Amino acid sequence: MVTITDDMIVLFIVFLEYRMVAFISHMGTSTKCGHYVCHILRDDQWVIFNDEKVALSERPPKDLAYIFLYQRL
Repeated sequence: MVTITDDMIVLFIVFLEYRMVAFISHMGTSTKCGHYVCHILRDDQWVIFNDEKVALSERPPKDLAYIFLYQRL
C-alpha cells in the first residue's frame, strides 16, 4: 500500500502545465448593471461570446475576468 502525503501532491502539481483557454468577464458599470460574457481561445485567437453575438476579441480583458478556465497540457 502506498501512502500519498501532502508533499507528494504539491510536488506533482508543480510539474503540471496549463494553458488558459477561456475566461468569463463582466460588461457593465456594476454587478447590478450589465451582463457576463465569455472569451474562448480558438485557433490561437480570442473569441468573445456575447449573447447571440460572436466576434474576434482583439484585446480580451483578462484583468477583468471573474472565472478562468485552463486546459492541462
